[in-house]
Amino acid sequence: GIRDLRMSRGLGDVYKRQLLHTADTTVMLTSRVIEYLSQRLAPTTTRHGVLLDIFGEGVMITGESGIGKSETAIELVKRGHRLVADDAVDIRLVANKLLGQAPELIRHYMELRGIGVIDLQQLFGMSAVKQESQIDLVVELERWRDDKFYDRFGLDEETTNILGVEVPTVTIPVQPGRNLAVIVEVAAMNNRHKKFGYNAAQKLAEVAIETAKTAKVFGIDPKVAMLSFSTNGSGKGGTVALSHDATIKAQEMDPELAVDGELQFDAAVAPEVAQVKCKGSKVAGQANTFIFPCIEAGNIGYKIAQRLGGYAAYGPILQGLNAPINDLSRGCNADEVYKMSLITACQS
Repeated sequence: GIRDLRMSRGLGDVYKRQLLHTADTTVMLTSRVIEYLSQRLAPTTTRHGVLLDIFGEGVMITGESGIGKSETAIELVKRGHRLVADDAVDIRLVANKLLGQAPELIRHYMELRGIGVIDLQQLFGMSAVKQESQIDLVVELERWRDDKFYDRFGLDEETTNILGVEVPTVTIPVQPGRNLAVIVEVAAMNNRHKKFGYNAAQKLAEVAIETAKTAKVFGIDPKVAMLSFSTNGSGKGGTVALSHDATIKAQEMDPELAVDGELQFDAAVAPEVAQVKCKGSKVAGQANTFIFPCIEAGNIGYKIAQRLGGYAAYGPILQGLNAPINDLSRGCNADEVYKMSLITACQS
């Protein structure tokens, strides 16, 4: 750098220009100036809502006044998550990322109807608040409407445009008895999984397709039933949405595959039940390949078939690998080892 600044000062006086001096290197100074300007000159907006850090995901809860945003937020704080902003969220677009924080005047404060304004930092400590968070997900709360269809399967990819950035969005209908804090937690975890490439319905669909390929190895023309405790929407909750969503994914991935769901076991295997519950299905009533919604249910199901139905059980058969590799249970005998070797040879 320049050590003797007398000439520079003289030129500054002559041309009436400010002269700035720093001990930092050029690279460090340039980096700091660029960072400062990108923060100060970034596009900004303010949105009505509550911003929290949930499992490392920045979740902004929106909805009409009085819908329960702050009440849901206080429950989430009690569950160990951190509040960033309540009522108003100042948002900046920096490096194509949305950063949200609370306006200075209301930072760490929250308004609860019937109680008033509370200082969250004083009540719950520093661990309950956060200065700033990236916005990764928008959760919109709205009053339940009987005339509106709500996504039960996770197929709809909704987004909210904020400063030109499309933010993943889920709409949660509010109804008495629903634990909104838990639902918002699940939404945050699900969004995190999707960002890392995990999609439960996609995985189950892949299992169905690979299982159909395995069935063909044994000379079976696969008719795949995605099992659940519901048939075509007769039940709700639990794994119903997963099985239904996975069915649609499997149909998209392999249009030639005979697959249907969600189906109860009786509707999948009994023609008289299928005729009543899902008339017109090409799988119901004649399914021969069954996909359970989770490994726990599958384990129970095959043991029932083995012990009460008299079927022989071999496996686990590993699927989706480049080369056939299979496993055996701890209690296997020589005959089971021999037959599993034959199965593995057929897969190669």
